[in-house]
Amino acid sequence: MLRSLHPHAAQASRGARSLASMETTRTDNEKKDRKDNLLERPSRGGAAAETVDAQARRGLIPAVFGLGIDITEDAITGVIGLADDVRRETRSAVSATLDFADNIAKSFVGLGRRTVERVDRLAVDVLGGTERVAVSTLSGLRSLTHSASALADQATRSVVGTRDNASA
Repeated sequence: MLRSLHPHAAQASRGARSLASMETTRTDNEKKDRKDNLLERPSRGGAAAETVDAQARRGLIPAVFGLGIDITEDAITGVIGLADDVRRETRSAVSATLDFADNIAKSFVGLGRRTVERVDRLAVDVLGGTERVAVSTLSGLRSLTHSASALADQATRSVVGTRDNASA
């Protein structure tokens, strides 16, 4: 394996490769959701790649440019990963908001149903009570009418009976 003439060039290249190999950990569900929509980054590791890097990066300026390219690539990969994380979190928050709105609507519908049930029970009680009062009042009036009729009949007999006795 060829080595760079500049001692820091190889170390910088290895550091950039170790950063590039780091991936964010995802749960199985996130892996299923993602379905690898993002392009996979080609590996910069391996003996052949190190040989090419070492040959191409002889000297300070090529090592600095190589390091800059590696850092830029890692930064872009990190930004894309961060954007993906923001997308997932935003989706989760929007989904939770929609679930909340759906549950609020269901709660209002349930509250409306319970209110209708309570009002109906109250209406049944009021109607039942009103019917009992009306029937009781009419029954009392009927009894009063019979009593008044009997009193009038008795008064009529007493008045008519005294006339009949006086005329006889």
